[in-house]
Amino acid sequence: MDKTILVVRVAIALGGAVMLAREFARFRRRRQNPSLEQDPTMDRWLRWLAWCALAFLGICLVTYLNEAMQGPKSISRILLFPMFAAAAGAGCSVCVVGWRNGMRRARARN
Repeated sequence: MDKTILVVRVAIALGGAVMLAREFARFRRRRQNPSLEQDPTMDRWLRWLAWCALAFLGICLVTYLNEAMQGPKSISRILLFPMFAAAAGAGCSVCVVGWRNGMRRARARN
């Protein structure tokens, strides 16, 4: 793999992580202080992201433990579809959170 491609991928990943950390901090502030402007759509997508990420990590852990204990391969195959569904759900929610964040910034500039 070319080093420049790796640097670009790391930069994109860091940018996404920073954006997600900001949105989660806003989410926590809204939950702790009800007098702030509420955004139920963003809150719903952030909760969806958290549940999908948790499901994905849990399924990965179960699959890893199954392989480490040399369990039946059918368990890993059965868990493959829910793992992909959790990854797709997390990807969709990240896209929506990023889109709404960009729209919020565009409205703030105007």
